[in-house]
Amino acid sequence: MSLDRRQSRRQDPSAEMGWNIMIRLENWLTKCEEVLMTVATIIMVLMVFIQIICRYVLEISLQGTEELARYLMITGTFLGAAIAVKAGVHIQVELRHLFRLTTETMRVWDMIVNVVAMAALCLMCYYVYLALPTWSDRSTALNIPMVFPMGAVFTGILLMIIHYIFLIYRNVEKMLGKE
Repeated sequence: MSLDRRQSRRQDPSAEMGWNIMIRLENWLTKCEEVLMTVATIIMVLMVFIQIICRYVLEISLQGTEELARYLMITGTFLGAAIAVKAGVHIQVELRHLFRLTTETMRVWDMIVNVVAMAALCLMCYYVYLALPTWSDRSTALNIPMVFPMGAVFTGILLMIIHYIFLIYRNVEKMLGKE
């Protein structure tokens, strides 16, 4: 691509405005993920604490608290994984120090890793979607539709895919020298 084309793209106000909207959307999405993860964690901790107090102090057992805590832990895990993708703090192999790779080579490596991770998540998303239970399938203790716990897994994977799309786009812009 010629230098003139890159400069005209960079100066295109509609493209810049569209990208700003996408950045705001991703930031809003991340804020929602953080709030939901925080709420899930607080409710989970409170439910376990109440169960401990009821079981050992009052000598009664509340039905469904372990199951609710388990489902909230699953929800928090997948929301946290999506936030980790956005922050770029997922586990990865750091080759820069081992092989003394250049910055440009590391950008290409990061792109490959992100594309492979997103492809794996797309595959996972497909199989989780196929495994989603019907509304008639109910949990044992709480008797809630199992679509909700499995839906949390599906939603978390979708959010990770969305964040990987943004990450890949940013990597492409860096590789093309737009940033």
